[in-house]
This record gives sequence, C-alpha cells and structure tokens, in this order.
Amino acid sequence: MPGIHFIHDTGSDLKGREPLLLQTVKSLLHEEWFRQRILLTEDDTFLCYTYHPAYPVEIFENDDLLISIEGRLYGEDPAGVESKIRELTGYMFDDGDSGNGSIGSWIGSVEGDFVIFAKHKPSGRICIANDALGRLPLYYSRIGKRLIVSREMRFITDIFNDRCFDRTALAQYLLLGYMPGGKTLIENISRLEPASLVRIDPVEEKSEISSLFQYDFSDKELEGSSLDSITEGLTEIFYRACGDRAGRDGTNILSLSGGLDSRALAAGLCGMDLSFRGVTFLDHYKTAALDISIAEKIASTMGFDWHLFDLGPPTGSDLLRLLRSKSGMNSLGMGFSIPLFDQLRSRWGEKITFFTGEGGEILKPDSRPYKKMKDIDDLTNHLLERNSILSLEQTAAVTGIESDYIYGSIRDYLEQTPENDLAMKYLHFMVCGRNLKWTSEGEDRNRFFLWTVSPFFSPRFFRYVMSIPESAKSNYKLYRSFLMRISPRTAAIDNANWNLPIMSNRYMMYIYGRKLFYRLPPSLKLFIRKRMKHSNDLLDSYQEGSALMKCFREQAYGCEAVGDYLSSKEIEALLPGLNKSAFDHIFTLTSLIEDITTGTSSLSRYLDNDLT
Repeated sequence: MPGIHFIHDTGSDLKGREPLLLQTVKSLLHEEWFRQRILLTEDDTFLCYTYHPAYPVEIFENDDLLISIEGRLYGEDPAGVESKIRELTGYMFDDGDSGNGSIGSWIGSVEGDFVIFAKHKPSGRICIANDALGRLPLYYSRIGKRLIVSREMRFITDIFNDRCFDRTALAQYLLLGYMPGGKTLIENISRLEPASLVRIDPVEEKSEISSLFQYDFSDKELEGSSLDSITEGLTEIFYRACGDRAGRDGTNILSLSGGLDSRALAAGLCGMDLSFRGVTFLDHYKTAALDISIAEKIASTMGFDWHLFDLGPPTGSDLLRLLRSKSGMNSLGMGFSIPLFDQLRSRWGEKITFFTGEGGEILKPDSRPYKKMKDIDDLTNHLLERNSILSLEQTAAVTGIESDYIYGSIRDYLEQTPENDLAMKYLHFMVCGRNLKWTSEGEDRNRFFLWTVSPFFSPRFFRYVMSIPESAKSNYKLYRSFLMRISPRTAAIDNANWNLPIMSNRYMMYIYGRKLFYRLPPSLKLFIRKRMKHSNDLLDSYQEGSALMKCFREQAYGCEAVGDYLSSKEIEALLPGLNKSAFDHIFTLTSLIEDITTGTSSLSRYLDNDLT
C-alpha cells in the first residue's frame, strides 16, 4: 500500500543496512505508477513513503521540525493545513503539562483521513498520530527497542524476516472475516487503533503507544430531541462532509448502487452543486443486476452522468495484486473489483476522488440484539450466530485450535468494550470491531489506485449519529426522514435490497418480516435464503476441477507452511457444501501463508486464468 514506512531501532545500524532497506522499499512499488521518497536514513531511524499521483503526501520542514502528512485534512486550504499541523506539533513537543489531552482534542476536532509524522530535530523526539476513525490502516511491530510502523505489513515482515502467523487471528478471520481487536494475521504485527499516538524519545531509548480516546456509545446526547431536529442537524453536517471531500482539481466519481447509501451521497453532492459522475459495476456473477436499472433511474432523476462497467471474471493476476497490496486484510473474493479501478484510471486519469457509501450502516436500524441478552455468553452466542462465516466448530477443525479458546477471544473483546449495557456492547462490536476495521480495509484496497472517501465516515458526522438514540433509528425512521429531506425524488425510487422504496408503506411490512426472519433458527434461515436465491449470498460452491480449485490444492498440499497452520484434510471435508464466501476466506489465508513464507505464489501460474 502507498504511505509511510518507518523504523526506529537503537540496537541496529540502520544506515549500514541502507541497501537492504532500499531494496525492501523497492519491492513495495507494486505498480509502474508507484513512486518512493526517502526522508530519513540515520543510524537509528529510517523513514520513507511510497505513493502515486492520486495518493496525497505533503512534507513541511524547517530548522526545528520535519513533518509529513499522508492523506487529507478536509475543509482547509494549503495554508490552513500547514497552520493546523503546526498547532498539533506544538502540542506534541510541548514540555508543559498539556500532554496527550490536547493532542486528543486536536484529533477529535479535525476532519480528515490521515497519518501524521513529526520529528523535533533538536531533541530527536518523534511522534506519529492517526485520525479519529483510523481511516488509513496503519500497522506496527514493537520488539525490544525496535519499533516499525508501516502502511503495509510486508515492509515489516521483509525487513526482519519475521514471517510467523498469529493462530488466533487466523481463526477469527475464518470465523468472522476480520479480527475485531488490534490483531493482524501476522504474529507480532498489530493494527494501530484510531486516534492513537506513537511517541519515541531517543535519549531515554523508549517508545510508547497511547490511545487518545475510546468510543463509548452509552451516552446519547440527543435523547429527547425530535426526529425533525435530529434530521436537520444531520443534513447540515452531511452536506458539509460531502463538500469538504470533493476534489476540486480532478474528477469526482460516485460508486452508485441501487441501495440507500450511494443515493444519499448523490443527493449530498448535488445539494452542494458539485460536479461528479456515477459509476455502477456489474460483477461476473450478475448479482447486482437489479442495481443497474435503479442506479440509472437515480442518475436520470437527479441529472448527473452515469456509466456502467460490466466486469469479467477475476484472473490470477487480479487476485495476486490484491493479495500483495492488502496482505490478506481484504478477502480475495473482492478480486473482481481490481479491473474496475484500472478502467476508471484509464478512462478519467489519475486525479480521481472516489466516493463510496461505506459507513452508511451507522444510520440504519437499531443493530442491538433483537432480544434481551442474559449475560456476556448469551451476547457472544448471538454475535456468532449473526456474523459467522464458518461455524465455530468448523473454524476449530480447520485451525486446530480449541473452539472454547476461539469463543473466548470473541467473548474477551466484548467484555473489554467500555459500555456496561450488553446491547450497547454489541453495538460497539458492530461499529468499532467490524465497521471501522473491516470496512476501512476494503476502502484501502481502492486507495491502491484512487483516493477514496466516504462522508459517512466524517468524524463530525460519526459523532453526531452515534449520539442519536438507537430508538430513533429503528425501522429506518431516521434514514427515511434523512432521505426525504435531502432528496424526496430518490426516496421514491426502489431500494434494490427490498425491491420497494423507503417511502412506501409496504416497507414496514418488509422490516417486520425481516425482524421475524432473524428470530428463526439458523438452519431454517439458510433454507429460506436458498429458496429465495438471495443474490448477495452466493451460496453455491465453486466448481470442482476449476482453475481456482487447482490453484488452491497446489497451495494446500504443495506448501508445507500452509499445513502448519491449517488442516487440508478438514478443509477438503468441508468443500462439498462450502459457499463461495467461506471458501474465499480460506483461499485468502492459504494464498497469504504461501506467499509470505516462500516469497512465491501459485497464483503466478494462473495470471491469465479465470479464477471462479
């Protein structure tokens, strides 16, 4: 991934290892349009950036400070950005008593997706901070006096040849598709939490990593406010978030589906009188066929250009590019999207700002459990029933880890959330454990090609929504009020997920039917979804004998390290009834383990093959 790659190690002569460091950085230039910039090569410190024309990196330097920022502070002109950054570094290197509180307040008040590095030259002290929602995934490894911080895990594994995998993380990934805490798939590498500060003091030879604040969704400041007043405030913040994120010197592209979130973005961009195009893609499975007519109708109704991209099946080349850019943090099942970004760059150039509706889930109905939870175990069981990809038993069999241990790792996460109410703990999991981790990794895939934004992940918008009582969101009341205010015409168009509009009286029947569905036993729900041929589930299996299955078996049986972590025998036993999504996650792990441990990938023998 483009971005920062940093090492501080008082026990190693980094300057003497410069050829190895530069060779490692060169291996991160995944595409011909990637570039590198070395900022520091010292005995104990190395700092560089990889980037491309659409990925923003700015450097500020004077006699006292070296400051670099990747990403953007929104709503600020260049002079305003520099002023804001200097205000932050004043807090970072202030010897007074303001401490982390002032830095946390600064981060909480700023609109942006960013990672900021600052070095105070006279003292040698270094600070690294990220934004309030951790929008640019940042990974770190700290062993002894060595600290590595990077936007790409392969930089960390390659520098010190540390290539072991975290078995608990592998199990959580197969169970849920992501790790709800700070784990990554690789041992001794963690993901930095949102609103974190890394401090390094070379004189005292110590480093520390602090979380500047933690989200607690117990307090609903807007409790008692009317739905109209809540919607009015929400609309004002949303319009501003759309306007601040729009590119002024390039092309704004909106990923337009037939759902609610992308049409809300279209309304926000139109409401700010911003120029943009809508793009809709149809994957090779044609699962989003219904989106096409609805997206076209939305564009026609609102009067903006709309383009359809009909994507073919993913190839080995597409999957390999995704694997090596995201190191398994985004499932290879998303490999079909890679050609879309190539086509967007080819058609409209490099300076694209790509809008997505990611994060819109926070507006949607009360995601708390549909029944009162008795205790933390009841809540954990509910979480697994609603969110599992493989079952707990299947995950235990494939990884060789006791199911009680895997279960306990999820239970522990729920116990450690700051809310006291069990239902609010579940909300915390869905927002912080899932959305801010899993969703942002998917968006980060896009940043490999294009600068990607989502106004729903505006810190100001996020805080406002999370201060709204969950009861106001139930049955889509808030979303309906919001859409009716910003675009009544698009609110009258069908939602592809329901096949009816949100303003229709029939939508209440759908909502209540869905509530009833969630109360059914898992086996009955699966039976109903199969009978309904739910388009987004892809419940059928991959074909035996396909190029994809051949590639998988080459990994599973040809790479010794895969067998060290996953049971090929147990996977084979699951394959006949395994749906595509579950297999995609297994295949992501076998591909990653093979590539990281051997430096080569079986995918390279299938670069031009259809891997479906």
